[in-house]
Amino acid sequence: MNSPNVSSIPPEVYKQDKGPTLLIVTWLFASLALAAVSIKVWTRCRILHRSGIDDYLIIFAWLISLIYGALLTASVRLGLGKHPYAIDPSKISQMLKLYTMATPFGILVLALPTLAIAIVLTNLIGPTRRHTWILYLFPVLQIVVGIIGIILLFTQCKPASALWRAQPGPRCLDPSRMTAYVYFMSVYVAFVDVLLAVVPLAAFWKLQIKSTAKVALLLVMSATVLAAICALVRLAYVASLSNVQDYTYASVNHTIWAV
Repeated sequence: MNSPNVSSIPPEVYKQDKGPTLLIVTWLFASLALAAVSIKVWTRCRILHRSGIDDYLIIFAWLISLIYGALLTASVRLGLGKHPYAIDPSKISQMLKLYTMATPFGILVLALPTLAIAIVLTNLIGPTRRHTWILYLFPVLQIVVGIIGIILLFTQCKPASALWRAQPGPRCLDPSRMTAYVYFMSVYVAFVDVLLAVVPLAAFWKLQIKSTAKVALLLVMSATVLAAICALVRLAYVASLSNVQDYTYASVNHTIWAV
């Protein structure tokens, strides 16, 4: 990251900081997720007196989101969200390391809940064998796609530490290749979210279930549609991940929409 002449930068640009916004969004959604997870688990365990694998998946995903949020918080405290020239040079390497380490948790936070939602939908609507395969297959593939993305992230440079620390002679793939895969992941995530909303739709009005169950199903379907919208919005910011010169500032919008 080559630093421009700081004296030539307007004060309002120098002071730009997306870090606080990232923290607000991160912990707001973590709090909302905690409320939703608590209500779901309490209902299943205390009222229905049974729990399922979807409950454990949701709890696990929320715990991962806490690790993700903690790493993002530590990154922001070190300067994430600011332009590189506005960050203490002695902190940039550690900040980039934490930011990079947060990425696998962010990917899993997006992938694991889709499998839990698929299980919930299967339990609610009792779909046909074909629909059951569809509901399970694509969320599982999303997890596989995410794991491949994590592997690509840490193998795109040799040594991997070149991702956060300047060093002589690193061998790195063209950043556009990783960006292209992130585009693919974002599109696939949006596709799975839409699928989880559309597949149950055909059977929804034919269901002979209680009104409360229908409301619960509508909420699940609405949540997947909202997640799909966020995934599509993220597409507009994927290109910023290739902005190596201003990465600490430019990449944050994509992270905000991924939380």
